[in-house]
Amino acid sequence: MNAGSTIAGLIELTRPLNTLITGLTVVVGGLIAGKSEQFDPAILIGAAIVAALVAAGANAINDAFDAVIDLINRPDRPIPSGEVSRILAALWGLLLTVTGVIAGWTMSVMLGLIATIVGVLLYLYNSRLKRTPLTGNIVVAICGGLAFIYGGVAVGQVGKALIPACFAFLIHLGREIVKDVEDLPGDLAVGARTLPIVAGRKTALTT
Repeated sequence: MNAGSTIAGLIELTRPLNTLITGLTVVVGGLIAGKSEQFDPAILIGAAIVAALVAAGANAINDAFDAVIDLINRPDRPIPSGEVSRILAALWGLLLTVTGVIAGWTMSVMLGLIATIVGVLLYLYNSRLKRTPLTGNIVVAICGGLAFIYGGVAVGQVGKALIPACFAFLIHLGREIVKDVEDLPGDLAVGARTLPIVAGRKTALTT
């Protein structure tokens, strides 16, 4: 393990593309919600950065908790491949999450509160809910939908952001269930009880 591969691994743990999409979703949510008297472009961009940091942190923490599963399902990921240690991944994820939450609180109470709630929910998902039937999927879907609402909160006008938030919830829910089906071998190895394990692959895909 060398410094270059470790840094590359830490960046990969954040899933940069997904993190970027999260930030852009907040911006889109704010633009859809429309301008209000409280609208400040700097706050909207700041909210996007906060959401991206929290998402990046959750992604890194996810890999730390899923090290054994990834050894089976995704051996090329940074932790099973030896680029990053499990402890370093967890600390990196925690640093990103805490930085994002603190940044949210510096902008407004609501932005800080939502960032805190999402950070806690994603930690619970990674640590235990991911291995339960449907509950973990719903938590991730809620957080995905909240990205649009977060943008609305940033511009002081949430109403119009609710519709895309609902669509995002449904899309994320379906995506998470499909991912559980794809992760069956590793999940079975660690005794997880995801929806496809409990109800069967076919039932999960038609839910």
